[in-house]
Amino acid sequence: EKGFIELGLILKTNVDHSIQILNVASNRVGQKGMLSLASALEVWPQALISLNLSDCHIHAKAGRRLILAFETQY
Repeated sequence: EKGFIELGLILKTNVDHSIQILNVASNRVGQKGMLSLASALEVWPQALISLNLSDCHIHAKAGRRLILAFETQY
């Protein structure tokens, strides 16, 4: 989870990135990690083409937050 929190913070502050595909499959995201990632997705200058979160054990609350982040982007 700590790694996802840090990833979210890094991505949120790096608005010049050109990431279009993010594969973090088979990693335990955790609720705080997913909230950090979702927060970054909301402010990205471009939308992701692909996000692979398979087998990341995402809890319902964190999943809802991620969906809200995507609604902001699209």
